[in-house]
Amino acid sequence: MTQDWLPQSVTSSGDADNDGVWGTTKVILSGWGQNGTTTTDHMGRIAFIDANDPSNFKFRWVLPVIPLHGGTDYRALKSHMAAWSGTRTS
Repeated sequence: MTQDWLPQSVTSSGDADNDGVWGTTKVILSGWGQNGTTTTDHMGRIAFIDANDPSNFKFRWVLPVIPLHGGTDYRALKSHMAAWSGTRTS
């Protein structure tokens, strides 16, 4: 087990829509931050989790980046990760 990355936030498609799905998918998003770094060096990443089948979660890690030089290069976004907070429609 590593403590290089620590969870900072969590949300789900249930926060975005009354039926609990986004499109046809149940989704969990989890924001993670680097442990032991200063605020200016702090990188974050997001886990996108497909929760359609609770016995077989599928996920992908995403490192948010900022495009540079007209999109020909990029750098990591230095930020704490926070999840969306949406307004549900009735």
